[in-house]
Amino acid sequence: MTESIINRTMLLWNEMESCRPEGFVKKLYSPEIPGRIYCTYRYPERYCGIALSFSKDIVVDTGPFRKFSDFRVRLFDDNSFDNALFLSVELLDDTNRGVFSTLCEDLVRHAAQGTDETETVHGVINLLEKWKNLFGRMRYSHLSLTEQQGLFGELCFLQELFRDSRISNKDAILAWVGADRAARDFRGPAWAVEVKTTATNTHDKLSINGESQLDDSKVERMWLAHYALEVNNTAGCSLADKVNETRAYVEDDLPLLTELNMKLMEAGYFNSEQENYTSKKYVTESESFYRVEGDFPRIRQGELRSGVSVSSYLVDVPVCEKYLVTKEELLNGILS
Repeated sequence: MTESIINRTMLLWNEMESCRPEGFVKKLYSPEIPGRIYCTYRYPERYCGIALSFSKDIVVDTGPFRKFSDFRVRLFDDNSFDNALFLSVELLDDTNRGVFSTLCEDLVRHAAQGTDETETVHGVINLLEKWKNLFGRMRYSHLSLTEQQGLFGELCFLQELFRDSRISNKDAILAWVGADRAARDFRGPAWAVEVKTTATNTHDKLSINGESQLDDSKVERMWLAHYALEVNNTAGCSLADKVNETRAYVEDDLPLLTELNMKLMEAGYFNSEQENYTSKKYVTESESFYRVEGDFPRIRQGELRSGVSVSSYLVDVPVCEKYLVTKEELLNGILS
């Protein structure tokens, strides 16, 4: 489905690889975007890469990236142009090519949005540290069962936004900030939505992380979405299925698909590990939406005495019933 258009970097690497060139070669990513951005390939090592050519007048420090275990970052003279440098990033483990290609598309997209060459180069440098964190997360841990269920619920709500014709797909993806480990899962200019997913025999208690998660004092409108799931190994939708369903909404828009894939990786979901997320199946038993306001049962940061912090607490779902709203009321409230 989405693999056929996943990105141009993969296509260019495959082209260069099929020629089996000896040494280091490069291909311009596209003449239609600003800046000189290249896909690179090194044979016989099979190192795929992304590179940027820019003026020597721009100061770049690659020192912080010398200890990258997954990439080799190099800066050297670009003899193809006068007074130019060549910043090259090569992937050292080819088994991660799929993940790396998605990251490279993100880099190209950011570079294409730069207003000048200096901003473009500095934006690329900033992304490299982000890449280090993403690969570190992929290498050292898979999503726990609780994290899988939480991501499943967030994607359920993201699909609700996709299905509302009044909300653009771009705005829906940008509103999903839970993947960035933000305090709330979805956030707009004046609203926030926290998503909770339960997958046990009882769904009458919700675990709230910290005093900020349901603190509505800094937003005009706030809601809590609760998805109660039944877990089994036969019927239902796996997390991998839910990810593919979500991608299908934007599969014809490459920039948005790339943005969504980046969000998924930030949440800890990598295509190379998707077989780990196919056995557990989820059936949505119920979905409930609450307006967080007034005396809604929660702890707010301003209510705590100095020196006191809360790591987590439980909210009894039955106590929240008088704050129930319909899904339509929530979506209308987001757009008001």
